[in-house]
Amino acid sequence: MGLDSRMAEGQVIAAWEDMQGEQMRRQIKRTWLQKDVLFVEIASPAWRHELHLNRKAWRDRLNNELGREAVREIVFR
Repeated sequence: MGLDSRMAEGQVIAAWEDMQGEQMRRQIKRTWLQKDVLFVEIASPAWRHELHLNRKAWRDRLNNELGREAVREIVFR
């Protein structure tokens, strides 16, 4: 993994974290990017289900924040 891809990964994760409210931040255990898929580990099954239902809207919002199609999919675990 080159420096450019690590920087891009950092930008995606930072943008994702900036989009979250305090209540949601408390539910997120871990976030990582693998190729163009953002994985988000959620502590609460109820939160995970809610986020999963809205994953396309979250992806579109994140890509809009980044100004490019950086994330193809978001997987909530």
